[in-house]
Parts: sequence; structure tokens; C-alpha cells
Amino acid sequence: MKIRIGVGAGGASATPAALAELVTGLDELGFDSLWLSEVLTGPVLDPVVGLSWAAASNLAGRHCARRPRALWSAVRLRSCLR
Repeated sequence: MKIRIGVGAGGASATPAALAELVTGLDELGFDSLWLSEVLTGPVLDPVVGLSWAAASNLAGRHCARRPRALWSAVRLRSCLR
């Protein structure tokens, strides 16, 4: 059974350095998810961009069987931008 608790990150996603520290801390503590709020008026990173960066920066922590799929997906998405 899992019990989930949500905690607001506040300004932890305001800068790349703060987000990096948050992602590292959550990973070290064994958290399995990260959510970022959409705040139009605050000095925080866009949640889609922030979560994409967090996932990419933590790719080494994923199971080795999932890495090729993640890289293949990134290449497929990149080809859509051309």
C-alpha cells in the first residue's frame, strides 16, 4: 500500500539550481514523483519545462531497461520539430 502526501515546493522551482537541489533531494529520499504547479504570475519555471529537465537530469537513476526507450522517444520528438 502506498500513502501519498503532497507538499508545495514553493520557490524550489524558481531557479535551475534550486530545482536541481530539489530533484536530487527527492531522489535520495526515495520519492517516486514530482509535481510542479503552473503559476502565471510568479518567478517559477514552466512546469512542463521544469519536469522535462528533472526527468532528463535523473535519467541515470532509471532502470537500465528503460533508458533506450527514453532516448528513442526523445529522438522521435526532436524529429517533429524539423
